[in-house]
Amino acid sequence: MWQLKIPVHNAEEYLFSLVVCECNVIELAVFEGVFFAVGFDWLPEQARLGTTRLSKMQTLRRSSSNFSIKSKFSTHGQSDNWHRQVSLVAGDQHPVGLGYVPNATFPWAALLRITDSYLIKKRGKNTEEDRDACLALLIKSHAAKDIAIAACGHAMSPKSVRDLLAGDLNIKLGDPYGLPSYLQAIIAANHVNEGAVSALEAQRTIELMASSSTVRYLQALLQILINGVPANFLIHPHIQTLVGLECVKFSKQLEELRGQHQWRRAQAATEWLRNFVRRSVESLPENLDATKLLCENFPHWRAWANWSPDLTRVGRWELFSPGQRQTLSNALVLEGPDFVYHRHGTLREAAEAKGFIASLTSHSVGSLVFDVERGMAHDVPNMVHRLLNLVDAAVVMSDNDDTAILAYFCISQRVTNKKLDCLECLSHLGDPSISALVSQAYRARKETWGTQMAAVMRLLPILGVERCNSLRLAIGHDIASFVRGTLEELQRRLLSQLRSGQPSSDTETRLQACGDGLRNTPWLWPSLDDALVDLFKDWPLPEDVVSLQSIRDFAKTSSTGNMLDVVKKVDDYLVNCLAKRGTINTGTRILVKALIKLWTQALDSDRRLLALSVVQGRVITTNFRCRCLDQLPLLPDGFVHSLRNIIQNHDEAPEPACVDLTTLLATTELSVVTCWRPVLNRMLKNQREKLIDYALSNLKANEWLQFLLDLRQIFGEEVNWDATTSAPILKPQLHRWANNLDGYLPVISQLEDDARCGPTVQCILAGGDGLHGLLEDTLERVLLLMLNMEAHSKPVMMAIVSLLERDGSNALDIADALSSLGSATEEGLDACLHVIDFVQNKTREVAEVVLTGWLQAPSLTVLDQKALESVADVLGIRPGSKQDWSEAGLEVAMKYLDAEYADLFAEAQRLEEMRFLLKSLDPQGTSQLLASVGIEDSSAVDDALASLPPALISVVEKVDDLRVEMLFPLTHLTQLQRLRFGLGKAQSMYLRFVVADDPAFCLHLDSEMKGKRRADHATSVHDPWQVIPGGEGPDLPICQGHTSPAKYHLSRAISRHLTDGFKSLEAVHVLVTAVLQDLGKGCITCGRDHGVKIRGPTTCSKAVCRNAFLSASLEIRLCQIRQDPAAVDFLLSMIYSAASTGNMQLLPNCPFNNTATVLQILNLLPSMSSLQNSDGMAEVIRGYNPQVEQLLIWVCTACRGFLSSARKNLRIPSFPAGSHQFLLSNHSPEHEAAFSRHISGWNGSTQTRVLFHGTSLDRLFAITCQGLQVMSHTPLQANGAASGAGVYCATEPSTSWYYCGAQGVGNWPQSQFSNFRVLLGLENAGHSVGGSGVHVVTDATTLAVRYLFMIPVSNAAVPMAAHITPAMSSVYASLRSGAL
Repeated sequence: MWQLKIPVHNAEEYLFSLVVCECNVIELAVFEGVFFAVGFDWLPEQARLGTTRLSKMQTLRRSSSNFSIKSKFSTHGQSDNWHRQVSLVAGDQHPVGLGYVPNATFPWAALLRITDSYLIKKRGKNTEEDRDACLALLIKSHAAKDIAIAACGHAMSPKSVRDLLAGDLNIKLGDPYGLPSYLQAIIAANHVNEGAVSALEAQRTIELMASSSTVRYLQALLQILINGVPANFLIHPHIQTLVGLECVKFSKQLEELRGQHQWRRAQAATEWLRNFVRRSVESLPENLDATKLLCENFPHWRAWANWSPDLTRVGRWELFSPGQRQTLSNALVLEGPDFVYHRHGTLREAAEAKGFIASLTSHSVGSLVFDVERGMAHDVPNMVHRLLNLVDAAVVMSDNDDTAILAYFCISQRVTNKKLDCLECLSHLGDPSISALVSQAYRARKETWGTQMAAVMRLLPILGVERCNSLRLAIGHDIASFVRGTLEELQRRLLSQLRSGQPSSDTETRLQACGDGLRNTPWLWPSLDDALVDLFKDWPLPEDVVSLQSIRDFAKTSSTGNMLDVVKKVDDYLVNCLAKRGTINTGTRILVKALIKLWTQALDSDRRLLALSVVQGRVITTNFRCRCLDQLPLLPDGFVHSLRNIIQNHDEAPEPACVDLTTLLATTELSVVTCWRPVLNRMLKNQREKLIDYALSNLKANEWLQFLLDLRQIFGEEVNWDATTSAPILKPQLHRWANNLDGYLPVISQLEDDARCGPTVQCILAGGDGLHGLLEDTLERVLLLMLNMEAHSKPVMMAIVSLLERDGSNALDIADALSSLGSATEEGLDACLHVIDFVQNKTREVAEVVLTGWLQAPSLTVLDQKALESVADVLGIRPGSKQDWSEAGLEVAMKYLDAEYADLFAEAQRLEEMRFLLKSLDPQGTSQLLASVGIEDSSAVDDALASLPPALISVVEKVDDLRVEMLFPLTHLTQLQRLRFGLGKAQSMYLRFVVADDPAFCLHLDSEMKGKRRADHATSVHDPWQVIPGGEGPDLPICQGHTSPAKYHLSRAISRHLTDGFKSLEAVHVLVTAVLQDLGKGCITCGRDHGVKIRGPTTCSKAVCRNAFLSASLEIRLCQIRQDPAAVDFLLSMIYSAASTGNMQLLPNCPFNNTATVLQILNLLPSMSSLQNSDGMAEVIRGYNPQVEQLLIWVCTACRGFLSSARKNLRIPSFPAGSHQFLLSNHSPEHEAAFSRHISGWNGSTQTRVLFHGTSLDRLFAITCQGLQVMSHTPLQANGAASGAGVYCATEPSTSWYYCGAQGVGNWPQSQFSNFRVLLGLENAGHSVGGSGVHVVTDATTLAVRYLFMIPVSNAAVPMAAHITPAMSSVYASLRSGAL
């Protein structure tokens, strides 16, 4: 930026030079004959050297003014010129310059001249008030207020200048940004108008400006106030505000240092305050502004000003970390300011000056409480001094534990001489590790037990050292109290945990460790209880406690049985050792010690589990158990494993354990047997007779004998047995009888294989004296008879011997019966077996009746009868006569026989059902099977009829052994359905069905059956359609009678059903009934559901179905000619008109390539009525040109809807005479499905709307086949589209009648129709646009053509909508409901 000032008479020439030199001049101005030019870039050399008349040139700083270049040649208002000139002259200078001294270069005079010149030119401002107001306005509107006052202040009255400074130019109190400019304005006012601002006020203002650059801003501000700032000074409120803000700021800073106990930094920050108050404030009265402001905004300023700490001490405290200072805060505050009285050097001095009451024992110094003995209050200052010395020492030690223990003893608790002694001892020792232990021992009381107890345990031996005697005296009592309390608490906790079943391992470990440490600290024993010291004499080792805990955990988690007794023994042992003597007996203590010994020797789970089982067991004494535990480590692993399983299972299953242990010991060395034989003997004694019962019930004969042999081997051949003390299993008689059974072991094994002989075998194996002392002899006789029995007598003898009682009470009867059975015949043996069966499975009465019957059987011999009687004696029954039996007995026998007969009939029924099922799966194979066993088979028809439900019996009639006939009513079909499906007036349909592997069938109406209507069509001889699996459906006529779409549709449905084979007549009946019920709902070819009800036969959209239908007989495809020739005639008329236009687009799916061919064929056609009445319509048609047949097939099948003549109640009244009406009851299935979806959606109901549409006859065939379509803006558009694209309809027939084209080209020769026009009646189910009775339907799927009114051309008028719409709406509703 550059700026030039030249005389005004050189301006024009210099401007020219600047322009020539391309200087970028942006501002020109004239003042006092001097031309000012301001611009960017440097002054060009040509301009500088070529201007000889240039009087002055000076380069200045960049100006902040932004003026328009146009100002060189234009004039502004005087006020604008004043602002420009003042800004240009002053530049960026201000009255007070750097160093806060008056600016010597400030252009005071130039600025005065600018204002004076302005006032001279300003007219009408002659009064002082006007001048003040004018200049005040200039000042207020100028950016730099101090410059404006410097320029205008001399010309204003002092009052106006001061009012301006105190009012409009004043700033908000505390505004740091506006204050410098405001202070410059005050100084400028003093320079130009001393009457407004005095020299003293200006001096104070300069001092205020200079104070902002000092480090101690608050001190400088206070000094200004002390120097004197009267209330009328403009800066008075500002300096007071600044002092207040700075006081708050300084107070906050000191409070932060106070909260952190940063006394050294706080002392450095407040040192000036102490000196300042001593030098300046204390000599002045209390109402001085500075004092008031300090009191209001800095409440503790006197405490800080009077503060005089020990600088050496607070300097040393700076070495504390923030955490340590926070910990020792209550002690550090003693060297802080006196915030209580605000007049002492420190808080400590304030407390000492206050003094202490001698009668009290607790004295507060700050937040600390010092406890002394009564009358020793004078010792508190000394305690404070000792405490502070300890704080100083903590700095020297520089360890967190020193500060922590110091805080614990003297900060968080009451301070006592004893605690101080302890701390001084620690300080004297100078050992950080000891301090750490003492700190942990005391501080950790509120923390984890482990930390505290570990510290105490480590501290105990240290306190026993001589150099720590003083420390022991100081804290020994506390340590003993803690140890005693800890032990007692652990003991209580252990007892509580064991009683409640809670985990106690941690408590046991801690208790053992605690006691282990105390055993080596005899100096502490005098402080402990005698009972506790007594425990130390037999205190368990750590490894013993670990072993016991391992034993207990192993027992609790063992899956081998209930080990609660082991757990209890371990718990009792631990309580006896760790908590309370005398809780267990000597035996338990010895046993547990033996278990501990084994646990340390044997680490495998088998030995440990076996050891637990031995300890748990109650069958042997403690001495035996200890011997077993001692021997366990020496035993082989296999033996240990087996023995473990036996012992641990003993409590749950003692008898098997006895057997298993016997087997194990019988195969073991004698030394092992000698040790464990007492165990086995005790187990055998405890079980008594239960062991025998178990062995007889669960052991095989050979196992029983081996078990007794093993016992003799273990206990010796000669067993010293005593009935009162010995085990029953060791009874000598039992062992002698076992020796006798060796020869009969094969017989006993046979008996064991028979499930009935369990008690028999037990009786034989047990032997004994029995009731009469001869049991063993009798049993040996039975065994001998069984050993010699023959094969034919074995079943009955096995049955008899199985009746032997466990105690042998019927052994003699059994022996006699077996003896008599040996002489019986096979028939007698069979009779005995039947009697036994009746006794065991029927009532006693029935058995006695059967026995009596057998005894009277003539075929039985005397020996047979004797055998029967012997068997009856065993069974406990007797033969009798009618007189011997009661009525109740006879009633029971009768009911039994009745039940037997009923079972026979039920079995016969079951077999018949099985035969029927087999025949349904394999008829031929089933017949052969029945023939092979001599059973007569029934016919397939009989089987099929037998499976019919009752409801179908009346509608299915058997014709012969192969055929049945079913009757199906047709009365539910509507007039339209009958017409289109070719059913005429038939009321029922007959299905003749051939029941065979490849079933066949044919269908007939009731009018075709024999004796009905014309005799030539009577069906006395049938040629049914045979269904072949995988074959095609019927396409040609089946059997005799007229062919119709209904028969074709049903025949294909039945054929599809039978493709997989005949299932049942019921299934066929259900199928035919379902098809007739919804006739037309499915595709006529494949049966696929259209999704909407169709009243005529048609195919689905699949090409394969259409091709299949086109392969059907001609009578089916052209059936409409017979049913409704007028409708076919109408369709041919449509085709004739469309072909006459030459447009093939109007003939959809036409089989011919051009319209001329179509017209030629139409000219060859006979009348439709002649074809209807012909006997062989197919033969007649084929007699013409082949294209005639092709054309008629296309006409009758191209439209997949149903067009029929409107008859009777379907005709709409009020149309002119000679009119013909046709009803299109449905379009194609796809169109009807789309239309039905709109019905309930467009107006919220099922009601539709009647509309009319006019069109020419040539478009009618395409409309009939494809439905109405939107042809707007296409080549097929017939009329305009004034209301947009869509199908144009009307509510009044007359409106649409105008667009109905006449039949102008004639008709095919044999047609019955001529000279007519066609009006379409529509059903609408959607929205439309338009008005005045015209509807433009944009969605053609919402329209369905229902009526085609053929009206003679001669009639120029059509009925009104009001006359025909109700009847049409009624027909539409009937179509939707299915009534038509």
